[in-house]
Amino acid sequence: MTSVAKEGTYENGVSSFDVTIKIDKPGDMKIGMSTEVSILTNSVKDALYVPIEAVQIDGEEKYVNIQQSGTTEGAASTKTKTVVETGISNDRYIEITSGLEEGQFVSLPITINESSTGNGGEGMRGGQGGEIRIQGGSGMPSGGMPSGSGMPSGKGGQ
Repeated sequence: MTSVAKEGTYENGVSSFDVTIKIDKPGDMKIGMSTEVSILTNSVKDALYVPIEAVQIDGEEKYVNIQQSGTTEGAASTKTKTVVETGISNDRYIEITSGLEEGQFVSLPITINESSTGNGGEGMRGGQGGEIRIQGGSGMPSGGMPSGSGMPSGKGGQ
């Protein structure tokens, strides 16, 4: 990349920046052609990562809730607040550099959606939450998505 515009444009919820790149082997490219490019800005090998919504912030502290099953049959599971340090992230995943180990279960926070009926009557509430087991997967490039099979969180290499 040879340059990036200092100011971008904003249209329909999308920010755009003009970028100038140099192509070493242009091949069959012609004047006037347009293209769409994905630029990898950073990547980490063997990254341990979780969905970005699993990491919560309390002041300066970042943490996740670890789901721990009851030790006896029929016992309720508990959540433990675990402080973590994070690394690179993209719009879906965030790298965990310390505080978690592969195989632990991370609880996702519950989100509440509220909507009202057209006549101003009662609102409806719905919730969403769950847990993700941290397990093996593929690499986590910043600005991209992990590839491969398995759960949408885990440890991987690029």
